[in-house]
Amino acid sequence: MLKKLRLQLLSACAAACLLAQPAHSASYFENALVDDVVNPGRLQTKGDIEVVEFFWYGCHSCAAFESQLNAWVATLPRNVHFMRLPASWNSDMVAQQRLYFTLVELKRLDLHAKVFADIHTKRRQLDTEARIAAWAGEQKINANTWRDTFNSAAVTAQVAAAQSAYQRFELNWVPALVINGRRVVAYTPSVLNDADQEVRNLLSQNAPASSQIFEPKATK
Repeated sequence: MLKKLRLQLLSACAAACLLAQPAHSASYFENALVDDVVNPGRLQTKGDIEVVEFFWYGCHSCAAFESQLNAWVATLPRNVHFMRLPASWNSDMVAQQRLYFTLVELKRLDLHAKVFADIHTKRRQLDTEARIAAWAGEQKINANTWRDTFNSAAVTAQVAAAQSAYQRFELNWVPALVINGRRVVAYTPSVLNDADQEVRNLLSQNAPASSQIFEPKATK
């Protein structure tokens, strides 16, 4: 039954979430909707518990998930650290990874939701450096500042770290939630309930941070 549900889920979001898959990925969710990750370990040290969302701006499911995810994150205790990481599995997606981390570096994550809205509601093609730079100009961001940050070593390092984490966990879909570097939650209608239960279980156990930390640090 769970395998059938998983197949139905993946089929439903294939156009948005699985345009092409990484060369190597794990076989998750054969027997449950929450599974142990391969190569476990947290990505950073903030918080007693870590929640990571892997996403892609071009993913319809990620865009639809955003408001629900934000509402859930707002309910998390202060000792739970939430972070987003953009993923890619082909070179055409890297520009949007750079877009996210440029917003991080410029402290303009207030524009994160607008990126989703402009791509999925206004049908903007923000898929190349030039198109993204033009969009940034529309947001009144200085062109030189944007270009220099977009191509900076800091953004390059963060893109590499995010991609290394995605590949290390052997994921092959977005959005994907990884809890404390140990458990991955299937993207189903119950995804946030399942993730919340995992977090609450860890809180009740007073789970210490995993001793295995993946470096380099992926985001600020």
